[in-house]
Amino acid sequence: GVLDGADLNLTVEKMAAVALQVHNQFERLVHYQVDKASSRGIYVAECKRLELEPDDQVLRKLTMIPGEYTMESLNLPELGLTTLEPLFDVIMINKRLKRVFLKKNKIPSRDVETLANLLCLHGAVESLDLSDNPPCDEAAVFALYRLLCRRPNITSAKFNNLVPLSVKARLMIQVQANFYQRVVSFEEYQILQKTFNAIDTDRSGTLSIQELVDWYERVSPEEAGQILYPRQEENKNSSSSHAAALRTLRMVSELKSTAEMDLQMSSKDVTMHELLTYLYPRIPPTVISRFEEKYSMQLNHEEPVKLSVEDIESLFKEFDVDGDGHLTMEELENGLQRTGKAEVWERHKDTFLAYDIDGDGSFNLEELIMM
Repeated sequence: GVLDGADLNLTVEKMAAVALQVHNQFERLVHYQVDKASSRGIYVAECKRLELEPDDQVLRKLTMIPGEYTMESLNLPELGLTTLEPLFDVIMINKRLKRVFLKKNKIPSRDVETLANLLCLHGAVESLDLSDNPPCDEAAVFALYRLLCRRPNITSAKFNNLVPLSVKARLMIQVQANFYQRVVSFEEYQILQKTFNAIDTDRSGTLSIQELVDWYERVSPEEAGQILYPRQEENKNSSSSHAAALRTLRMVSELKSTAEMDLQMSSKDVTMHELLTYLYPRIPPTVISRFEEKYSMQLNHEEPVKLSVEDIESLFKEFDVDGDGHLTMEELENGLQRTGKAEVWERHKDTFLAYDIDGDGSFNLEELIMM
């Protein structure tokens, strides 16, 4: 829905409510740990606090061992659960929890939103299945997306019938980015980017793969290491220098293989983005764009600008020329140009598109706050 000034107040109030909820939960968790309560005991105590009847099927899934919080999987599908509230403390106290499977229940949006907010603080969860629960509202969708962005260790997630298809596609792009982050490491990106820049002396932004291969053939691995890792190469005998040389050799091998397999491609001028999509053909281009944004920021040691909610609301109103409560991509581009930030649009327009979670070509205020 359209977010106006009143909705901004609700957003601020919601943030305060989440902070209070986390504070109260922390106090309960400390109490449970001191008392060495079992996971089952915590669930029963939470049911009592919330005036709910414990579910026998849930009880059978939880350990009775006092003070043991080593659960790695919470597998509660098809139980007809109508709330997760008595399980939140169980989830948070089990710091090794990696898998949360809750498909085919009747979990309401507010509990999905709370779960996503709590898992942002948890840190260990790698797999999440919330499929076939009642459709989520907008707030829960934003919370899920924020979770996936903040916790790259979540590399498997299912949201079938939980969110609209257009939204699900956006969520799954982030899940894919999390998964492939193990394939495209920052170190590999750094090697390619620095080599690319070393050869692209005219700063045209394009090279041929053959040029990259030729450069490596002219330069020894040790010399390449000095260019790519000048600080590490100060000590030639250091283990880090040796590792840098090995990484360089591996990238040389990949580049040579690419050129040998496709002679036409080897002579074609490509951008850094095109080179990455060619070296990693199984990774969707949209996912590679996410890596480029993240890694280039790390490489350039950039710090994101932090704005208050009030600052974001002010920008939103300034850029929303027609005052309809939605910021179109055109309004965003024009607003950035008017305020002397045209380079922000050129550099991050793919990111803006990625944060348009519902895919309608515009931002409401909550989407802009999240970005």
